[in-house]
Amino acid sequence: MKKISKIVCPIDFSKHSDEVITLAIQTALANEAQLIICHITHQLNIYDLAAPESAMITTYPALLNEIYENELKNSTKNMSKLEEKLNLKYPSLKLTCHIHDAKPYENDIADFIMDYSKKVKANLIVLGSHGRKGIDRLLMGSVAESVMRNSQCGVLIYKTARQKN
Repeated sequence: MKKISKIVCPIDFSKHSDEVITLAIQTALANEAQLIICHITHQLNIYDLAAPESAMITTYPALLNEIYENELKNSTKNMSKLEEKLNLKYPSLKLTCHIHDAKPYENDIADFIMDYSKKVKANLIVLGSHGRKGIDRLLMGSVAESVMRNSQCGVLIYKTARQKN
């Protein structure tokens, strides 16, 4: 088996991202590998908008662009805080953090993750799966499943526990 030397860990800053990051850090430290944590921004669409009344937002591209720009600004700030925190907590970790724009990929996050991992010559991708089912999965697709099926390097998927209501 080839030694793990570079790991890409895409995150979405959801509440489950911390668990995925912890797994990626443990794997990187155990293998003395470089860890690249990345967040991919994307343009909102109707399926990203949770409230039914927010569907009217899709008719206002300027408002969608403003939401996107705010997400980019917040993601950049969150990534800087995360990088600083991890560098203090894990001084021996070879860590790089990046924010990327999925617009050139027409918001296909899975394609971006696979292309980026190939570009940086990663030999492992560690990512989370939200475990959506039914219509949510049909409409949203599954980034984790697409990466797992099509990636040219190893993929480690961490399925987050679903909360029962």
